[in-house]
Amino acid sequence: ESNSAHKIFSKPLSEFFAKAEKAQYYIKVSATVERPRVNIEPNYLFLAPLKESINFTKNAEVQIKEVEMRKISKDENEFTITLTSKHVSLFTWLIIPGVSGKFSDNGFIMLGDKK
Repeated sequence: ESNSAHKIFSKPLSEFFAKAEKAQYYIKVSATVERPRVNIEPNYLFLAPLKESINFTKNAEVQIKEVEMRKISKDENEFTITLTSKHVSLFTWLIIPGVSGKFSDNGFIMLGDKK
């Protein structure tokens, strides 16, 4: 049924992480939409305050890994930019001075390679 919510899974977090430190883990929730060109960004649930996790406090060292260009029309190009990071970057965004346009996915959490 559209515009409604249904519980599909329920389990206490303590059952998942009984022997592990919660600060080392996060839960990623994502959705897939069958319509083309619909971007839905994942949501993250961190299981402990971020300052308690060593991985979240290091310098992320985000770098551009690859840039691909695809011609859409005579006056329009589409770029796919792949980034990498050595550690988690909690808010990453892209700025390209002098370029007219927008990013379909700008302002995101880096947890490894990201396109």
